Amino acid sequence: MLTWIRNNKFKAHLTAFLLMVIPAAGMLFTPRNAADSLTWAWLILFVMGNLLAMFIR
Repeated sequence: MLTWIRNNKFKAHLTAFLLMVIPAAGMLFTPRNAADSLTWAWLILFVMGNLLAMFIR
């Protein structure tokens, strides 16, 4: 996994960026009645994007 990240930095940065932007935009359009489960799912994706960004050198 780390070798893939080193060899494909642009793709890794793009993936990390999308994992941070798409959930943030998705949270804006989450309906109030489904806020609990869907918000947690968006938050988990956002955290995964941040973790990926930490592994990119």
